Amino acid sequence: PILQFWLLLGIMAGNATAGLGIISSGKLLMTDCFAVTLPEIVTPTACALFVSALAGANTLGRLKWGIIGDKIGRRNTLLAFAMASPACFVIPPLISAGASMPEMGAAPLAGFVASMLGIISCYGGLFAVLPAYVADIYGAQNAGAIMGRLLCGYSAAAIAGPGMLAALRSRGDWTAVSDLATKVDPHTFEKTFGAPMENLQELWEKKTVSIQNLLSLVPPEMGVVDPTHTLYATTFYTMSGILAGAAMCSWLVRPLDQKTLKRVVDMRTASSSSSASKK
Repeated sequence: PILQFWLLLGIMAGNATAGLGIISSGKLLMTDCFAVTLPEIVTPTACALFVSALAGANTLGRLKWGIIGDKIGRRNTLLAFAMASPACFVIPPLISAGASMPEMGAAPLAGFVASMLGIISCYGGLFAVLPAYVADIYGAQNAGAIMGRLLCGYSAAAIAGPGMLAALRSRGDWTAVSDLATKVDPHTFEKTFGAPMENLQELWEKKTVSIQNLLSLVPPEMGVVDPTHTLYATTFYTMSGILAGAAMCSWLVRPLDQKTLKRVVDMRTASSSSSASKK
């Protein structure tokens, strides 16, 4: 029963980390990934609508996946959430296609939005399916206590998801700034920022140097493309791996046999009796 609990905790933490990371930065993701390549579509209003759509996908996921879970079984439904991993994996190529192949129009943006909504739908469905699945495994009388402990995984994800996204974005930003700096004349750089190229990291940390102001110093004949759309490649690949790990946990979970389940119930009964006697 202990192994089953840790697997369920992995399901909770993995799916919630990806879902909360996206929800916390929905507007920033849309702006960074497509505002430069599709400015006529990705307006502030469109970004706000995208955030609203994420909230709607979260809500609908709780309804839709709960119904599906009753039809095909909770374990099979959790395994279906594995589709969020490849959905996450294809996002960086979609973003790159939008930046490098303008002839594709808004098709990469549509794929990006669909993938994001699918991931958030699975995140919402987690809370519709997992409590019932816990009851199936441990019995309804034990489900409340076990779900309470599983929410520790959600609490960790609430910190790890947004924190991981911010850290990986910052890493991507530094990589892009470092690469752009190599294309800028050192004398121009020092004249513009009042410090030599050797102080690049310090200037970046103080937000004196950014992708946009370095781009303005790069000679136009070099044909350098704005690298802002690349900032989240590592983020989405990492999230895809986390979701794949959660899917593996779902596959490894098995129902408890009656003997083991009886032992769990007896332990819980003994614990309750001991607490009552102390009072």
